[in-house]
Amino acid sequence: MHDNSSPKDLQLLPGGGFVADYSGYYIIDSGPQLGSYTVQGQTPNWPMNITLSPATTIHRSGGGPFFTLVDFFTVPASVMTDGLGSATFQVGATLRSSGFMGNYVDDAYNGQYTITVSPAP
Repeated sequence: MHDNSSPKDLQLLPGGGFVADYSGYYIIDSGPQLGSYTVQGQTPNWPMNITLSPATTIHRSGGGPFFTLVDFFTVPASVMTDGLGSATFQVGATLRSSGFMGNYVDDAYNGQYTITVSPAP
């Protein structure tokens, strides 16, 4: 990304793919993808509540501009275990640039987000 003068978004889409509100993103490899997760050992055929971090910062160890993950979602939107008590779902979000602190450098950017899975009442 060569212009960090204002925040810019790269939004993952529930059906796959992404939309960028800025043409200056440099996409490397195959591009952004939804994360896939599986839970096991739950009550069979039971709806699950999935709670995701409201926002997460992603930064590089050397400091400088950072990204924020916002607007998390799951695919499917409603998750239910199968007959064996397992459920697989995908997680997506929007990657937002900081909009200040200069331009990004080619480096590893790291962060964590929390997924809480519990049986629905």
